[in-house]
Amino acid sequence: MNNNLEYKDGKLVLDDVGETVKDNNSIYYVFNSYWDVMPIYKYNLSNGSSEEVFAPYKDGVLTGGFDSINVTKDYIIACWDTSACDTVDSKRCIYRFNKDGSNPVQLAMGYSPIVVGEYIYYIQLKLCWNGLWDTEDAGCICRMRLDGSGKVIVATFPQNLITRIYRCGNTIVYSVYYGFGEPSVENSYKYYDMCRTEYSINNVVTKNSLVLKIILMMK
Repeated sequence: MNNNLEYKDGKLVLDDVGETVKDNNSIYYVFNSYWDVMPIYKYNLSNGSSEEVFAPYKDGVLTGGFDSINVTKDYIIACWDTSACDTVDSKRCIYRFNKDGSNPVQLAMGYSPIVVGEYIYYIQLKLCWNGLWDTEDAGCICRMRLDGSGKVIVATFPQNLITRIYRCGNTIVYSVYYGFGEPSVENSYKYYDMCRTEYSINNVVTKNSLVLKIILMMK
């Protein structure tokens, strides 16, 4: 077994970084779908209050939402997605913010950022023109430092096959979809570690990232 990976009962344990993350006594949360976007919020578990951390408004209209939010000691790392907004070019980029929402810095074009130690792993995107500037999969996973420097490609697959990155122990595992149409058939997914070892869906288990969302709704 790979000592950098986390196992339980012989299966890989995947930490699915999503739209909520707990940081000490706070929950940072976002929501993003094709038809609805929202700012980055912080929820105080002690007093039940919520505050807006960062909201990209232009002329009173939100110009994007966020997903795959990570929180480190000093920063928020998230994907800023403008695909739900008709008023701006459609792009998905990795941004870094101070934890109070100040000083937004674009680090790379991509999505599904995962922070592991001093590095951010992400699925790289490239610009394309479809009447407006858009981003599309570049077919590779990259790694960069928290300041956006030192970008390197760590894994490649044909375009559009890589679907998500997961934290697993001290490294990452990524999923690849081999089916047709909308991803819905579970056995069409394969998972790979950084050594390109292949795992079926029956050999992985995902931590329940919905617990924080349930707590948030019940408060």
